[in-house]
Amino acid sequence: MPGQPPLDIPGFAAPPPAGAAGGPAGNGTGPGPARPAPPPPGREPAAPAHRAAARGYNELYFEGRLAQDPVLRSYGNNNTYCRVDVLQDQPDRNGQPGTQAISVVCFNERANRFAERFRKGDAAVFVGRIVIERRRDAQGRIHFNVSLHLDHVLGHRPAVRSVGAAPPR
Repeated sequence: MPGQPPLDIPGFAAPPPAGAAGGPAGNGTGPGPARPAPPPPGREPAAPAHRAAARGYNELYFEGRLAQDPVLRSYGNNNTYCRVDVLQDQPDRNGQPGTQAISVVCFNERANRFAERFRKGDAAVFVGRIVIERRRDAQGRIHFNVSLHLDHVLGHRPAVRSVGAAPPR
């Protein structure tokens, strides 16, 4: 905005004024803004401090209910993991009822606590980071799996259990 001082954020340069050569409204024939020289090979710049310290820029809050009971699985030397689908009722763009799902994955001690505490139908807000895995099947087709690697859970609400149902572990 006119009259306001520019923000002084390391790593970010203010855009050239509108109408300037190479600027957003310019004709693009001028040299444009000066760009810093690239770093020498092997000396890539570190991530800005505000991004390196916080993982929140890739964090997802997903509210839903468990589609099945968590099952612990093991891999490697005494490592465990738990992968469970979390469902969320979400109408489609025409207003028709629908459901979307995401796989929630947790590892080791967090997986053990998750499997002890949660059951099918339990609702909560699952907080973690999105991970996209790519694999190739036997026919050479590429498949992608998007999952939420769990950091923590907010607002756990156990499902209503019928009389005679298995007690929670």
